Amino acid sequence: WFKTNIFKRMIEQYQEGGVRLYFFFDKLQKCQIKIPSLQEQQKIASYFQKLDSLIQTTSKKLASLKQIKAASLQSMFPQEGETVPKVRFKGFEEEWEKERLCNIASRITRKNKNLESFTPLTISAIEGLVSQLTYFNNIVASSNISGYYLIKNGEFAYNKSYSNGFPYGSIKRLDKFDMGVLSTLYIVFALNKQNTSILSDYLVIFFNTTLWHHEIAKRAEEGARNHGLLNISAEDFLDINIIYPKDLLEQQKIASYFCNLDRQISLQTQRLEKLKQIKAACLDKMFV
Repeated sequence: WFKTNIFKRMIEQYQEGGVRLYFFFDKLQKCQIKIPSLQEQQKIASYFQKLDSLIQTTSKKLASLKQIKAASLQSMFPQEGETVPKVRFKGFEEEWEKERLCNIASRITRKNKNLESFTPLTISAIEGLVSQLTYFNNIVASSNISGYYLIKNGEFAYNKSYSNGFPYGSIKRLDKFDMGVLSTLYIVFALNKQNTSILSDYLVIFFNTTLWHHEIAKRAEEGARNHGLLNISAEDFLDINIIYPKDLLEQQKIASYFCNLDRQISLQTQRLEKLKQIKAACLDKMFV
């Protein structure tokens, strides 16, 4: 009962003061609350205990999956100065290769001049390239989007904006839309058609690691920040090195492993959110 909005409103009713709120306990003691029979009380308590248990179990499972992903990103890729990862799929032993991004990909600078798309996008470090309307609950793009970059499904974008936990920004592939528009502050690029050395799915996972961070750090102007953006040119960005296993099958196995992990994380996140919504609705509707 103390978790319901009824109790919250009761407290607010007796709050006094200005900047610092307080209430007199003797007033609260005089409040009358409606309670069901002991048998119904027990059923209500038991129901919420089971719901809390499900929420706790799902939270732990979600945290465990996120820990597994973080550990896997660390152990399944060679770290600085290494040529092979600590953990590897059976049957693969060759040293990993290194290639400059500009040798396998090209910058995209096409504009939305023909208004092919009316979907302004943004990069979420967690969710990837998403609609501004969904992410911000608003469209923050200019009313004239003809000068924005037109990005198409399967192409990548680099958001130079740094945030907590993502000191060198985020690089994501457009997967959720056929096309969309991005501010020209982003660096948009795509794998070359003649590229046969690195799979797009593998590159998505590589950019989830921190292995490219030191490449950005070496090229970004030291200490220079511009309105929350890293000071790095498109040319310098495309000069960064990508490390990868030479065998395309190994690349695909790595990509499939992390895609499956991300799918499980997404399912558990949705499940947890749904359970919390159910609890909130029940707390609102099962008490008077």
